[in-house]
Amino acid sequence: MTTVRGIYENGVVKLLENPPATGNQKVLVTFIEETDEEIVRKLTLNQYTAEFRNYLEDSKEDLYQEYLKDNNENG
Repeated sequence: MTTVRGIYENGVVKLLENPPATGNQKVLVTFIEETDEEIVRKLTLNQYTAEFRNYLEDSKEDLYQEYLKDNNENG
């Protein structure tokens, strides 16, 4: 799941960022208060953190695999 910022205006959702998909794609639209920018920032940060963790755990990234193995064994 990816979060993309946008604005709802006159019955139309306008994306403020490029979407990660092309063609038909299911989406969830969440209406937030203007004061909830911090929530959006945290959701975006969590998304990037998860993507980075997946990158580190990718078997093609052998350098990081050794680091993760050592850290998991040492608690």
